Amino acid sequence: MRKQFFSKNVMLMLFVFSFIVVLALSVSTTSFTSFLARTMEYNTEQRLIAVSKAAAHLVSSGELDQYRYAKDMSLPAYQALRHRLLDFSREYDVRYVYYIRPAGEDALQYIIDNDFDERTRVGLDTPPYSLDPQPWLALSLKGETICSGLGNYTPGWEGLLSAYSPVFDQDGTVAVIAGVDIQDEPVVRAKHMVDILTGVRIFSVVAVFMSAMICLMRFIQEAKRATDASEAKSHFLSRMSHEIRTPLNAIIGMGELALRSGTLPQMTEHVSGIKRAGQSLLALVNDLLDFSKIEAKSLEIHSSPYFLASLLNDVINVARVRAVEKSLLFIVNVEANLPARLLGDAMRIRQILFNLL
Repeated sequence: MRKQFFSKNVMLMLFVFSFIVVLALSVSTTSFTSFLARTMEYNTEQRLIAVSKAAAHLVSSGELDQYRYAKDMSLPAYQALRHRLLDFSREYDVRYVYYIRPAGEDALQYIIDNDFDERTRVGLDTPPYSLDPQPWLALSLKGETICSGLGNYTPGWEGLLSAYSPVFDQDGTVAVIAGVDIQDEPVVRAKHMVDILTGVRIFSVVAVFMSAMICLMRFIQEAKRATDASEAKSHFLSRMSHEIRTPLNAIIGMGELALRSGTLPQMTEHVSGIKRAGQSLLALVNDLLDFSKIEAKSLEIHSSPYFLASLLNDVINVARVRAVEKSLLFIVNVEANLPARLLGDAMRIRQILFNLL
């Protein structure tokens, strides 16, 4: 019992320790991967801000101020500037470089960009758009360099991470805003992978916990089964020790009766009782020797014909001796309609009746 208790405690400690280790590793790796994703996002935003500052110094407000109308887009200088922006975007590995200026109250106007695709480019012929959906641009108009942040998109340009830097005129006011865009797909994909890994780690922790709990419960059940088997064995041996006394007392009692008997018929009857009690005692001893078969669930029942009257007579003779010793009234009443001959394991049936009596 102590060994089983010790083993159970050791298994419980191992389970708790392993679960804490797995949980700690999962939390630490989740935090680390989340930190890497945040670091990647931060570095991307900082690089984009630096590129927007470079774009703000690439063109002066005076140079951009000469382009006011859609017809100015056909000027050679305008086209040359677009090529400069294209070279700039390739050098700094950004998708778009463009300039916008205030166009009335709460409105902005595109000036020029590096896009030569007529389907997507913007310029002086692009209608002005409202400042309301882009509150971060208001900060840039106040002189701040800012990144829109992941998920904050210009309407119609979803999937682009943007940064803006002010371009000041000679009196220090913000005349133009330089903007640069990159595809946010790598950062979004990295954050998505972090979410997936977090879910996988949570699932792994739950799976480890559930499997460990199942193993622990099975171990506890096995330990309880072993304890119950040990208790059953002790109870069986205790009962058998008690039951062995019954045929022994019968042998001793019938031996005394045989010694006191004056006639041969009486002595013969008592000696026969002694023999039957000895057979019962032998059966008990055989049961003890067959206990290993009981544990292995390989106990065999041997069926053969037997006479019910003879079996009851054996049981009654043994029980009557104990009843007489205890001054008990022992009455035998056998149902008359019982069959005289039956098929079964007479030794086991006799033992069952002994136990009941």
